[in-house]
Amino acid sequence: MLTTIIAVVSVSINIFLLVYVRWLLKNFTYVTDNLENVWALVEEFQAHVKMLNEMEMYYGDDTLKALIEHSKKVIDEIDRYQTYLFPSPIAEELEEEMEEDD
Repeated sequence: MLTTIIAVVSVSINIFLLVYVRWLLKNFTYVTDNLENVWALVEEFQAHVKMLNEMEMYYGDDTLKALIEHSKKVIDEIDRYQTYLFPSPIAEELEEEMEEDD
């Protein structure tokens, strides 16, 4: 009788833990997918600001220079999270792309 109760409790706990781990993995996937999109948008924004800064009308504008520096800091921060969240082959590819763009 006691072994039956222990078995039922053990199976119940294992099922709960499996469902919980599955839920965690879904949320992790959602976060990493969205982080990739955010990083791409910020990188696109930085390229656009650089293009504006290189135009004659805006060349040397302090506000644009500050905006470029700020976008670089934001990209660096997002890159830190990418390195943590994504497997290293992907992170290495992203670092190589960033180096090529600079």
